[in-house]
Amino acid sequence: QMCLRARLRIVTVGAGKPEAAQGEDSRVPLWRSLMAADYALLEQAIAIISSVRGLYMDPDALADDVILLAYVWPDEGEFKMAVARVHRTLTQLVEGNVEGSPLKYGFSGWRSFHFQHRRGQQSRADMRIVYMPLDTGIGFTGIINGYLPSQIFKRVT
Repeated sequence: QMCLRARLRIVTVGAGKPEAAQGEDSRVPLWRSLMAADYALLEQAIAIISSVRGLYMDPDALADDVILLAYVWPDEGEFKMAVARVHRTLTQLVEGNVEGSPLKYGFSGWRSFHFQHRRGQQSRADMRIVYMPLDTGIGFTGIINGYLPSQIFKRVT
């Protein structure tokens, strides 16, 4: 059983603080940025994404990704739209209706699928899913948004 409040206290994002100049850690717990976050909404987003059949992922990593989505899209409507698009895209990947591009270098076997959190003509893809195709679905390492891409590649290595 995952405790979302505990995950909120663990996930950090880089943020400059005056104390950093004095040698202190400049990372800020994400929960400070999301103090107004609705825990029920975050838990619902985790349930929606994890409901995709054939999706295999570390539950803590999924919680981290949902928390980061809420950080990037603090507006509830934008956040819900992003979660719905992630669910739809994961479903399409598992069912084989779409396919990502192979990753290069040390990421053999992994693929990356780029998409928009909000569908619109000529909108730039601002999200991607990194995954590995499996016989029974996909091994899902995470959701990358255009603002915080590095967290996913640490999971793959």
